Amino acid sequence: MKRTFIILASLLLCLAGNAQGIRNNGANIVVTSGAWIYIDGDANGGFLNENGGLIDIDGNIVVEGNWTNNAANSVFTNRDNDGWVRFKGTGTETIGGTADTRFEYVEFNNSAGGTPISLSRNMIVEGICRFTDGVVVTGSNYLIIESTTGSDVVGYSNASFVNGNLRRYIGDNTDTYPFPVGDGLTTSDYFLAELINGNLNGVSFNYIDAKFGPLANHNDGDIVAVEETTPYTSVSADGVWFLDPDVAPTAGNYDLKLYTANITSISDNQFAVLSRPTASVTAADWVCAPCGFGDPGVNINGGTGRMVADGYALRLGMSTFSQKGVGKTGAPLPIKLLTFDAECFGDYTVVSWVTSSEINNDYFTIEKSTNGIDFEEITTVQGAGTSNANIEYSIIDEMAMPGQSYYRLKQTDFDNAFEYFGPISVVCAEIENLKFTLYPNPATNQITLALSKSITGDGSIRIFDLSGRLVYSNYYSGLFNRFTINISNLAPGIYYTKLQTSLEDFTDKFIVE
Repeated sequence: MKRTFIILASLLLCLAGNAQGIRNNGANIVVTSGAWIYIDGDANGGFLNENGGLIDIDGNIVVEGNWTNNAANSVFTNRDNDGWVRFKGTGTETIGGTADTRFEYVEFNNSAGGTPISLSRNMIVEGICRFTDGVVVTGSNYLIIESTTGSDVVGYSNASFVNGNLRRYIGDNTDTYPFPVGDGLTTSDYFLAELINGNLNGVSFNYIDAKFGPLANHNDGDIVAVEETTPYTSVSADGVWFLDPDVAPTAGNYDLKLYTANITSISDNQFAVLSRPTASVTAADWVCAPCGFGDPGVNINGGTGRMVADGYALRLGMSTFSQKGVGKTGAPLPIKLLTFDAECFGDYTVVSWVTSSEINNDYFTIEKSTNGIDFEEITTVQGAGTSNANIEYSIIDEMAMPGQSYYRLKQTDFDNAFEYFGPISVVCAEIENLKFTLYPNPATNQITLALSKSITGDGSIRIFDLSGRLVYSNYYSGLFNRFTINISNLAPGIYYTKLQTSLEDFTDKFIVE
């Protein structure tokens, strides 16, 4: 069959008024770089391709009507990702026909109300897909973006997104892949998701299908998911995202942002991404996977993706795909306690604890008990207010009890709300009576004062002669059990030494020869 070639180089073709658009009846149209074709007019002023018609495009085609491909081919030939088709109508534009069209670059820029762009077949875009204005309604069909470059989907907003099915091919890279999807035609129906790729890959893994839809098969009372001891109480009824691959990847992971501009009634530190199987029929299937503070998991209270002002919920290090929702919790626990311990050291006990986060934390109270039931306050320790860093605390209980004793920690907020941690138990050895020794006696150059065990605290040592005159003094603070004193400057005679400790005072007599 003889084929007709129409070469357009720096040529403006305008079909206006009641024109019937362009019908490519088996020709090979060549649109060279820098050339523009404007297919102007109403719904009839579109493009019809049939009888094997082809287009080799390096320039631009602007379509203000429908795009219909009845040629049993993908329309474009010699595809080298530098030709644009721009849908710029003011009424509904339908993209379809009896065969799918494979575009190089596409721009949606339709200002019509109602349904600006409607797909009656799958629409394939090999390179850049630009959303400028107008919602793309796919029905049961798919808008397919074959480029594996995350940034090749651009311009999307609450005025231009996909209402229906969006398929994106994913590369083994660390790109960010936006999925501008929604469930309706208004700005309040827009629900963006972003996948931050961590080298997802697999032998048969190619793409992810995404859409947004109503929350179904759900009863908040069935939720059992818990994050860092804080239970989830509901999932946003504004809707859920569906992210499903052709085949599950076998390596890599991803971070997921679910944008919350149109998610209602969320509060700081009280929302995060939850997952359940796409075909789930119960809210009991919602899980925080991977769960917990950190990567993988979610950021700690006050961290990125936990605050309303961030504009999105974020979960890190995910590896599976399914239905995704914004889960909501009650008020977060005021502190995240990493450790709480007590350890005996002779006649005193060290009580220590570490927090990884604190919210409005005023102070801690440490309480002690001999039976684990009746507690009394030992001391209080100032809290950090609000913190996202690990903080270590400790106190010394100088009145350790022989045998088993119990400690618990009370945390109090600025609004006087409180919670308890513990109790924990510790076993201390029997406490011996404190004994004092001075040697040698008589002495010539030095004496040593020794206690039967180490003690801690503040104290003093003083030496007097027989007339009561102070001839030596020293003060100490901390842990000790032995002192050696130089007495070579003392005249021969009788002296008295007085040792004052935090537990007991001792007096003894010695002779200097």
